[in-house]
Amino acid sequence: MKILEKDEFWLSWCREELNFGRTVRIVASGYSMIPTVWPGELIEIQPVVIENVKIGDIIAFQRIQHMVVHRVVMIQNLHDETFITTMGDSNLKVDEVINNANFIGKVKVKNNSSGHSGQPILIKRSIYSGIAFIFTYSNALIKRLLRLLSGKKRH
Repeated sequence: MKILEKDEFWLSWCREELNFGRTVRIVASGYSMIPTVWPGELIEIQPVVIENVKIGDIIAFQRIQHMVVHRVVMIQNLHDETFITTMGDSNLKVDEVINNANFIGKVKVKNNSSGHSGQPILIKRSIYSGIAFIFTYSNALIKRLLRLLSGKKRH
């Protein structure tokens, strides 16, 4: 989920506030965390160390020059360094591995219009993932079926 426009400024400001131990509140945009976080909802980024993150937590991290908010799906500790793998709740694949260099903070959903706590809802998630899968691959499937049907008509 991409959070803000004018990313460089907001990313710098957010990191600075968190370094001072302050919590940052921002408005979410993007669709990768639906149904947990909807565009326009208020989220809170809390200053925590990466070692205190657990599987299932929602975190903010830096990807190039913008901020992404996704759920932690795997944690690995290697040579005294923590590596985290994340995934958007409505995405079909995991993100690149992040470490302390691009970790920003832990996210708390403040104003969730869907009415739940921000914890994953597996049934809803699988439904949304199924819908995303259908939309992603339906065009290719339709083209292939049309090609097969048109090939049969020629014979």
